[in-house]
Formats: sequence, C-alpha cells, structure tokens
Amino acid sequence: MSRSRRLWAACAALGATALALGVSASPVLARHGTDSMGYTMDAYGVLHPLTIGGTASPAEDSGSASMHHWTWKIARGLAEQNNHTDGLVLDGWGGLHAWCAPTSCTAPAVPSGAPYWAGWDIARGIVLLSGSITQGYILDGWGGVHPFGGAPAVTTTGYWKGWDIARGIELNPAGTNGCTQSGFVVDGWGGVHPFFTSDCTSPIGVVTTTGYWKGWDIVRGVALDNDGKTSNAGYTLDGWGGIHGWCAGTGCTPPASPSGPYWKGWDIARGLVSLGSGTGYVLDGWGGVHGYGGQADPGFSGYSSGNDQFRDMDLN
Repeated sequence: MSRSRRLWAACAALGATALALGVSASPVLARHGTDSMGYTMDAYGVLHPLTIGGTASPAEDSGSASMHHWTWKIARGLAEQNNHTDGLVLDGWGGLHAWCAPTSCTAPAVPSGAPYWAGWDIARGIVLLSGSITQGYILDGWGGVHPFGGAPAVTTTGYWKGWDIARGIELNPAGTNGCTQSGFVVDGWGGVHPFFTSDCTSPIGVVTTTGYWKGWDIVRGVALDNDGKTSNAGYTLDGWGGIHGWCAGTGCTPPASPSGPYWKGWDIARGLVSLGSGTGYVLDGWGGVHGYGGQADPGFSGYSSGNDQFRDMDLN
C-alpha cells in the first residue's frame, strides 16, 4: 500500500471531522522552482532539507543566533535565495527572520520596510524578487500585498477587508505585460487575482479557473507553470491534494490538471511547487513531499506522522 493510502486510511475520519467543523490549516505559500535543492518548513520555523535527484540541500544552521525557532505554531512562510544557503522565514505577525545553511554560516541581514502586526496572526505568505534576499512582498490574510526592502508598490485586484481569506501568493520574477513586477494571489475558495506594478503596458486579464468552491475555504496554494518566469498560467492546490489549472487573459486555456497525490475528504495538503510543464511537488501537513505530473518523490527529512505541523516548501 502506498504512503498516501496509508495516511488516508489512518486519518480519514479525523480529516472529515475537521472539514465538517470548518477547520482549516494555516495558509501556505506555493512557489516555482527549477533547481535541485530546497526545504520544507514546519509551523515552529524549523527547516528540513530535501534530497532531489541525489542532491541533498545543506542542513540549516539551527545553532545560529539569528535563527528563530518558536515553541508555538506561528511560522507562515519560507523564502529561499537562489544560492540555496540562505533566505527568510515569515511569522504570523509579519516578522522576517533570516536563516542560513550549512552549519556555522552567517545569516543575512533582515530586510527593512516590512509590515508588522504585533499580536495579530495575519501574515500569510512571502515571495522574493528574483535573485534577491532584500526585496519582496508579504501577503496578509485580507489580500494586501506589501513590499519590503524597496520593492515597488503594486496594485491588487483581490482585497477583502476584515476577512482572513487570502491563502497564497506567487510572483512572476520576470514580470509580464510590461510590468516591472507582477504576480497572483489565491483566495480560499479558489479565485486567482493578479497584482502588478503601475508600469504595466496592458492590464493582466481576468483569470479562468478550473477549481472554484464558493463558500468553502479549501484552497491552500497557487503556483505558476512554465518555471514561473513569463507565464500567466499555473495551478491551485486544494486541501485534499487536487491540482487545478488556471490562466490569465482573454480566451486563454488553463493547463490540464496533472495527476498527483490525493486524500479525498482529508484537508492535509499544505504546499505546491511547480517545476514547469505540469510537474512539481505537493507538501502534506505531516511533512511528506509528493511528486505530481510524473515527477518522482524526493527524499525529505523531518517527517512527523500524525502531526499536522508542516506549513511551507520552497525550491530555488
């Protein structure tokens, strides 16, 4: 029996109860990735290396004075720089915390200008500008996209004041439609909403989705296809592991939904990474990482059977 089926057999009843009660896990960030190193992150802020194609990510320097590992489940987002050895962790209050690998490394300085909501668990995701660890955007639960480190301001097309419903953010590193920066936010019902800088030569079109559940907060992440570079198409991830194509622009055709892990009735899928061309990885709440679209499962550390505590995953 596959690991996915064993997980479902063990906890289907628990997952169904959670859904009936309207319980959902903390939203996660989904991101593209084309290289062979990455990490998963648990809710306490601890990073766990992945092994992809025989190449292992360097171990996080948990002894660094700059690291923040909490005793409560407050970590919300993970961002890795292109060199695989440092990045940022986002906490629920909006705090940014630098990390580095391997052991005895020096963590980078924390960027300035980030929003902070002391005592309020409302930060939901983080993305970095391509090749940068000092500039990027933080997503709040109402749909606000906040620049830090001097990243340009953006216009959002999805904002829900007073409603914690934004669930994921994805940045198009090359921009599109003439924009310096652009990207997408997904809400819990499955709607995908563009954001962009003021220099766009033409508006990013209305998004066509293949997965939308009005009134049901079940979507957990969003990712661009085509290696996340110039595409206005990608996938959303629902809590049961379903992967659903979407695209932006008049008359566009969403990519076909690829095959992958699926836990019917159990809200346990937590993160989505696209490798392009309909392949990538899904993170489950126990820390398992599963290939989709024919991609082989990578090796992973930190698996916590029966404990829904993993919140994010990043490759770069």
